[in-house]
Amino acid sequence: MTTLRSFRIIALVAALSTGSLVVVAQDNSELPHSFGCSSTSAESTFNAELQRPARLQLVSATEQNEIQQAQIHPFHTSYIKIDVARYKISRIDFYIHHDRPPDAGSLPYSPLTIYVRLSVSDQFLWWKVVELEQDRPQQNLLLADLPSPDEKKPDSPATVLPATGDPTIPFFDVQWSSLQQGTSVSAVEAHILLDLRLPQPHIAADLSCNSIEAFGVCGAWDAQMQSRNNYECDWIKADHDFRCEATVWNDGVTKRQTKSWFQLLSGKDIPFSVPPGNPATLQQFAEFAERDPSWRARQIELPGLGKTSDILRLPVVEDRVIHVFGAYGDPAPFGASFFYVVLSRDHAAKLGYIPSISFFEHDPEGKARHLEATFENSVSEKQTLPTPASEIKLGGELSFGVKELFNDALTHIYQITAREDQITSGRDRMTVGGNGGRAVYWLAIEDQQSEDRTCFGMTKVASNGLSYVGCARQRTEASAAVVTIERGVSFHALVDVESSHTSTEATEGIEPPDTENGEKVEDQCAYSVDVEWNHKQWLASEPKLECGSTFSPREISIADDGAITAKPAQIESGPN
Repeated sequence: MTTLRSFRIIALVAALSTGSLVVVAQDNSELPHSFGCSSTSAESTFNAELQRPARLQLVSATEQNEIQQAQIHPFHTSYIKIDVARYKISRIDFYIHHDRPPDAGSLPYSPLTIYVRLSVSDQFLWWKVVELEQDRPQQNLLLADLPSPDEKKPDSPATVLPATGDPTIPFFDVQWSSLQQGTSVSAVEAHILLDLRLPQPHIAADLSCNSIEAFGVCGAWDAQMQSRNNYECDWIKADHDFRCEATVWNDGVTKRQTKSWFQLLSGKDIPFSVPPGNPATLQQFAEFAERDPSWRARQIELPGLGKTSDILRLPVVEDRVIHVFGAYGDPAPFGASFFYVVLSRDHAAKLGYIPSISFFEHDPEGKARHLEATFENSVSEKQTLPTPASEIKLGGELSFGVKELFNDALTHIYQITAREDQITSGRDRMTVGGNGGRAVYWLAIEDQQSEDRTCFGMTKVASNGLSYVGCARQRTEASAAVVTIERGVSFHALVDVESSHTSTEATEGIEPPDTENGEKVEDQCAYSVDVEWNHKQWLASEPKLECGSTFSPREISIADDGAITAKPAQIESGPN
């Protein structure tokens, strides 16, 4: 949304007996209006907060003294083209006050006072915008920038626009701005969506758009590495509602975006629209690919997932066929997500999720594995994705390479390499080497389980992904550096593992262990493990440390075909 405030004001300015100025406004219907942030540009980071129900509310104003005061020297805007036959309202007036408090000091902003008057038949109905009481302290949304004390005729601090683009419909977007300072500087663009339809006018939603400039090495970097989000809502006349698109992204890190859609007034999710003739679920995708093999070469966007590829087809016993699918996973550290569908002539297609946590994951409390198991169980029980159908992931070019590592009558083991071009511009900050995400997985499919059940086991073996840990510091993921597969009657491999290390943008190279602050050298030593598939699960032996006399970290790179290369990494130089 590049130009949010597109409308033309045809204004008649007249002096009222109260001394205020009135702007009688109508918009140009050729220029539609949307409810959302006018810009997402920011020095450090940007975020938007959409609140439903709103943090503000309309309360009836009935005291005559208050009503009289509201009409003295306000910023006054009127809309006179309301569809009176449909809404029983002939005119809507907005009275906005913005006084400089005597004790404001050097603060560049002060609270707004907003009144709304509805002309209904032969009477006036008055309403006032007030803030709801909150359980916890928070910034006053009604703050607006003060004009310069030297301005004799300042402009109104708030703009009132037809939220639908049609001034005959009593929905209005009242918007204002303020510059708020603390540990960072935040330029806040605030909006309230007024639904003034009778019998109960109310504030349908409020929105704050925050453009943030952070300071200091830690503050600036932490802000730049945060996810950003935004909302864009457009009036859909046929639905009598706003269709909103929510976007979460981080253009400083990755091309990855998450988009979702919903109706603003009803709150209903809007499912991602699948093109006619395309599958809408993984089960349908597998059935399409089984009937027509050309679908296996296609990458399609599925609700709840985004770009999805059919990466493996495997016929198994009892005339069953397994299709394995790859889709976007976590952006940092880089990874993919995997699912399977089992097709059978006598049963409905069966959907499953394949957890793929690394053997080398530092997860002492089992939290990551618990989350994966919870997701897996949900997919298995409900036969659908836990992620909403209104959501989709977008990102860089995503592809998969599959290589068979082991095969006997009932055991099938594959190496799967996931590749994603994550770079937005310049150097990719979230992968070692900065040339896109690469991850290597081992997938075991065991077809000798009881009751015609197939066992799936997957583990991440290698990765060039980085995680941001704060204050301009990033951490590599523990990864296989050298893999030696031993041939035999079962799958067995010796894996030389490079531990996780920390680097910083402020200096070059890997940070050595900070032994003075309790970091242990052995926690960053290379080690080796024996890995095997026991026909039910992946097993790994106790790590065998391989600490040398000096700290010698290695940098991991992964080729498109999954080949892993380890070379000596540069170590951060100490102070001179």
